Amino acid sequence: MDSPNNLLALKVMRVSRPGLASSWQPFFTSSPSLSAHATESILSLQGQTPLPGHPKTLRDLTHASQLLTLPSAFGAIQLGETFTSCLCVNNEAKVDVEGVTLRIEIQTATTKLQLAEVGGSDKTLGPTEIMETIVSHEMKELGQHVLACHVSYRLPSSVRHKPESTAEGADASVQTFRKYYKFVVSAVL
Repeated sequence: MDSPNNLLALKVMRVSRPGLASSWQPFFTSSPSLSAHATESILSLQGQTPLPGHPKTLRDLTHASQLLTLPSAFGAIQLGETFTSCLCVNNEAKVDVEGVTLRIEIQTATTKLQLAEVGGSDKTLGPTEIMETIVSHEMKELGQHVLACHVSYRLPSSVRHKPESTAEGADASVQTFRKYYKFVVSAVL
Protein backbone atom coordinates (compact mmCIF):
# COMPACT_ATOMS: atom_id res chain seq x y z
CA MET A 1 0.00 0.00 0.00
CA ASP A 2 1.17 3.55 -0.58
CA SER A 3 1.07 4.40 3.14
CA PRO A 4 -0.05 2.50 6.22
CA ASN A 5 -3.30 4.51 6.25
CA ASN A 6 -4.35 3.82 2.65
CA LEU A 7 -6.31 0.77 1.57
CA LEU A 8 -5.39 1.34 -2.08
CA ALA A 9 -2.05 1.51 -3.89
CA LEU A 10 -1.27 3.42 -7.08
CA LYS A 11 1.19 2.00 -9.60
CA VAL A 12 2.38 4.08 -12.55
CA MET A 13 4.42 2.85 -15.51
CA ARG A 14 5.55 4.97 -18.40
CA VAL A 15 4.93 3.17 -21.66
CA SER A 16 7.87 3.74 -23.97
CA ARG A 17 9.72 2.05 -26.76
CA PRO A 18 11.99 -0.76 -25.66
CA GLY A 19 15.68 -0.77 -26.51
CA LEU A 20 17.95 -3.63 -27.50
CA ALA A 21 19.56 -5.37 -24.54
CA SER A 22 23.32 -5.57 -24.66
CA SER A 23 24.83 -9.01 -24.31
CA TRP A 24 28.49 -8.27 -23.98
CA GLN A 25 30.67 -10.61 -22.01
CA PRO A 26 33.69 -9.16 -20.24
CA PHE A 27 36.90 -10.92 -21.18
CA PHE A 28 40.27 -10.74 -19.48
CA THR A 29 43.60 -12.20 -20.43
CA SER A 30 46.90 -12.21 -18.64
CA SER A 31 48.85 -12.00 -21.90
CA PRO A 32 52.03 -10.04 -21.10
CA SER A 33 52.32 -8.83 -24.69
CA LEU A 34 48.82 -7.32 -24.55
CA SER A 35 49.44 -5.70 -21.18
CA ALA A 36 52.68 -4.16 -22.37
CA HIS A 37 51.08 -2.90 -25.57
CA ALA A 38 48.03 -1.52 -23.70
CA THR A 39 50.23 0.73 -21.61
CA GLU A 40 51.69 2.26 -24.76
CA SER A 41 48.46 3.19 -26.56
CA ILE A 42 44.91 2.26 -25.62
CA LEU A 43 43.72 3.37 -29.07
CA SER A 44 45.54 0.52 -30.74
CA LEU A 45 43.17 -1.98 -29.08
CA GLN A 46 40.17 -0.71 -31.02
CA GLY A 47 41.00 -2.41 -34.31
CA GLN A 48 38.88 -5.09 -35.95
CA THR A 49 41.89 -7.32 -36.63
CA PRO A 50 44.59 -8.58 -34.25
CA LEU A 51 47.75 -6.57 -33.83
CA PRO A 52 50.69 -7.99 -35.82
CA GLY A 53 52.24 -10.81 -33.82
CA HIS A 54 49.66 -10.59 -31.01
CA PRO A 55 46.45 -12.54 -30.55
CA LYS A 56 43.25 -10.56 -30.29
CA THR A 57 42.31 -10.83 -26.63
CA LEU A 58 39.41 -8.41 -26.26
CA ARG A 59 35.91 -9.22 -27.44
CA ASP A 60 33.75 -6.67 -29.20
CA LEU A 61 31.57 -5.18 -26.44
CA THR A 62 29.05 -3.56 -28.77
CA HIS A 63 26.98 -6.67 -29.50
CA ALA A 64 23.27 -6.30 -28.98
CA SER A 65 21.11 -9.29 -28.24
CA GLN A 66 17.73 -10.14 -29.69
CA LEU A 67 16.12 -9.32 -26.34
CA LEU A 68 14.35 -6.03 -25.67
CA THR A 69 14.44 -4.12 -22.39
CA LEU A 70 12.26 -1.35 -21.02
CA PRO A 71 13.79 1.78 -19.49
CA SER A 72 14.27 1.48 -15.74
CA ALA A 73 13.55 5.14 -14.95
CA PHE A 74 10.63 7.45 -15.66
CA GLY A 75 13.15 9.40 -17.72
CA ALA A 76 13.04 12.28 -20.15
CA ILE A 77 10.99 12.75 -23.27
CA GLN A 78 11.54 14.88 -26.38
CA LEU A 79 9.38 17.70 -27.67
CA GLY A 80 6.72 16.41 -30.07
CA GLU A 81 6.85 12.89 -28.68
CA THR A 82 3.70 11.34 -27.23
CA PHE A 83 3.86 10.63 -23.51
CA THR A 84 1.95 7.45 -22.63
CA SER A 85 1.49 6.00 -19.17
CA CYS A 86 -0.39 3.07 -17.66
CA LEU A 87 -1.89 3.74 -14.21
CA CYS A 88 -3.29 1.08 -11.92
CA VAL A 89 -5.13 1.41 -8.60
CA ASN A 90 -4.87 -1.81 -6.56
CA ASN A 91 -7.11 -2.71 -3.62
CA GLU A 92 -4.64 -4.24 -1.19
CA ALA A 93 -7.18 -4.44 1.64
CA LYS A 94 -9.26 -7.43 2.64
CA VAL A 95 -12.51 -5.45 2.30
CA ASP A 96 -14.45 -3.80 -0.55
CA VAL A 97 -13.55 -0.15 -1.15
CA GLU A 98 -16.24 2.10 -2.63
CA GLY A 99 -16.25 5.37 -4.51
CA VAL A 100 -12.81 4.83 -6.05
CA THR A 101 -11.77 7.72 -8.31
CA LEU A 102 -8.47 8.29 -10.12
CA ARG A 103 -7.80 11.72 -11.67
CA ILE A 104 -4.69 12.23 -13.83
CA GLU A 105 -3.25 15.64 -14.82
CA ILE A 106 -0.19 16.92 -16.65
CA GLN A 107 1.19 20.11 -15.09
CA THR A 108 3.79 22.50 -16.48
CA ALA A 109 4.95 25.94 -15.40
CA THR A 110 2.17 27.52 -17.48
CA THR A 111 -0.58 24.92 -17.90
CA LYS A 112 -2.56 22.27 -16.07
CA LEU A 113 -4.43 19.73 -18.21
CA GLN A 114 -6.64 16.91 -16.98
CA LEU A 115 -5.90 13.77 -19.01
CA ALA A 116 -8.47 11.43 -17.48
CA GLU A 117 -10.79 10.73 -14.60
CA VAL A 118 -11.85 7.12 -14.07
CA GLY A 119 -14.01 5.40 -11.50
CA GLY A 120 -16.47 7.51 -9.55
CA SER A 121 -18.93 7.31 -6.69
CA ASP A 122 -20.37 4.03 -7.98
CA LYS A 123 -16.99 2.29 -8.53
CA THR A 124 -16.24 -0.48 -6.02
CA LEU A 125 -13.01 -2.47 -5.86
CA GLY A 126 -13.12 -5.83 -4.10
CA PRO A 127 -10.07 -7.31 -2.37
CA THR A 128 -7.16 -7.69 -4.86
CA GLU A 129 -9.18 -6.04 -7.67
CA ILE A 130 -7.63 -3.37 -9.85
CA MET A 131 -8.77 -0.37 -11.84
CA GLU A 132 -6.44 0.66 -14.65
CA THR A 133 -6.28 3.17 -17.44
CA ILE A 134 -3.84 4.33 -20.10
CA VAL A 135 -3.34 8.02 -20.83
CA SER A 136 -1.49 9.70 -23.71
CA HIS A 137 -0.53 13.30 -24.37
CA GLU A 138 1.63 14.94 -27.04
CA MET A 139 4.41 17.02 -25.49
CA LYS A 140 4.19 20.56 -26.88
CA GLU A 141 6.14 22.48 -24.24
CA LEU A 142 9.79 22.30 -23.15
CA GLY A 143 10.91 21.99 -19.54
CA GLN A 144 9.75 20.37 -16.33
CA HIS A 145 6.46 18.45 -16.42
CA VAL A 146 4.60 16.72 -13.61
CA LEU A 147 2.21 13.80 -13.93
CA ALA A 148 -0.16 14.40 -10.99
CA CYS A 149 -2.30 11.47 -9.85
CA HIS A 150 -5.11 11.96 -7.33
CA VAL A 151 -6.87 8.95 -5.79
CA SER A 152 -9.97 9.20 -3.60
CA TYR A 153 -12.22 6.56 -2.04
CA ARG A 154 -14.64 5.98 0.83
CA LEU A 155 -13.56 3.96 3.83
CA PRO A 156 -15.72 0.90 4.40
CA SER A 157 -17.85 1.14 7.55
CA SER A 158 -15.94 -1.80 9.06
CA VAL A 159 -12.68 0.20 9.22
CA ARG A 160 -13.95 3.71 10.04
CA HIS A 161 -12.62 5.18 13.26
CA LYS A 162 -14.04 8.67 12.83
CA PRO A 163 -17.57 10.07 12.98
CA GLU A 164 -19.56 10.03 9.71
CA SER A 165 -19.14 13.76 9.08
CA THR A 166 -16.99 16.60 10.36
CA ALA A 167 -18.02 19.99 11.70
CA GLU A 168 -17.49 21.53 8.25
CA GLY A 169 -19.96 19.08 6.71
CA ALA A 170 -17.29 17.11 4.81
CA ASP A 171 -17.53 13.33 4.75
CA ALA A 172 -14.82 11.96 7.04
CA SER A 173 -15.04 8.55 5.36
CA VAL A 174 -13.55 9.98 2.14
CA GLN A 175 -9.80 9.37 1.92
CA THR A 176 -7.44 10.86 -0.65
CA PHE A 177 -3.80 10.59 -1.58
CA ARG A 178 -1.67 12.06 -4.36
CA LYS A 179 1.45 11.02 -6.19
CA TYR A 180 3.60 13.20 -8.45
CA TYR A 181 6.02 12.03 -11.15
CA LYS A 182 8.42 14.61 -12.59
CA PHE A 183 10.02 14.39 -16.00
CA VAL A 184 11.75 16.77 -18.40
CA VAL A 185 10.72 17.50 -21.98
CA SER A 186 13.82 18.38 -23.98
CA ALA A 187 14.41 19.72 -27.48
CA VAL A 188 15.01 17.27 -30.31
CA LEU A 189 18.72 16.97 -31.06
